[in-house]
Amino acid sequence: MEQLKDISRRADGTLSNAPPPPKLGESSKTAFQALAFGEEFEQAYFSSLLQNVTDGVVGYRHHGRFTKAELVKVLENVVAQEELHAINAINVLKHFNVPAPMPCEYHFPMNNIEDAFALAESFTMLVVGTLQDVSQTLAQNRDNGVVRAIASVIGQEGEQGGFYRTLLGRVPSEKPFLTTSVGAFAFSYIHNTFVVPGSCPFDISMINLPIFAKLDVKDGSMGLDVKPKDQYLTLTADISTAGGAEKFLGGNGKDLYLTYFSG
Repeated sequence: MEQLKDISRRADGTLSNAPPPPKLGESSKTAFQALAFGEEFEQAYFSSLLQNVTDGVVGYRHHGRFTKAELVKVLENVVAQEELHAINAINVLKHFNVPAPMPCEYHFPMNNIEDAFALAESFTMLVVGTLQDVSQTLAQNRDNGVVRAIASVIGQEGEQGGFYRTLLGRVPSEKPFLTTSVGAFAFSYIHNTFVVPGSCPFDISMINLPIFAKLDVKDGSMGLDVKPKDQYLTLTADISTAGGAEKFLGGNGKDLYLTYFSG
């Protein structure tokens, strides 16, 4: 209880006191497992960023228009808010006796504060898009009891994204309507890009979502900050372990295709 009070103090807010929903469909339960998985990653990412700024690691000593103390306060707030997001999702799972994922070990590719915030903006907007998919799943299952909670997180993550975009010198509001995503894409992205292989203290297959083969963009930003200009991009993927991929191995890519989400 004291630990939760401390998290709430640092987050400038508390968990919702709304009662648990009366029911939750199977695909809605999966959505909350994936949501908890993602929130735990976000908590770890911002904790690492906070540590780098606090310790004055090379590459993290320039704080833009903020003082170091101001940026530390912001990041402490974000870390605690992500903790509450994860706790909220886990509490829903516990209420329905659904196994909740525990934090894995992660590796983060950035080595400077500008790239760190560019990455944070990128995956935060992916979260906002994915929560649209969660909302759609809840609507289809008539699980209206948790819609307000999800909608509140969409707004909160949007506020975060606008702040990161401002730090990067971008327009705070990216688009009039943010591009949607789907849970399997976000789940695969986090698992393939940031999770240390074999480090999760649970069977990853308990989250009933596919893990797609990792698709890499061979540019300086690893595909996280591709500039909007005419250019050639090289994409690579290892499909050797992907189910049903045997017929494509050693071929010329015929019948393989990409699906783009663009906003």
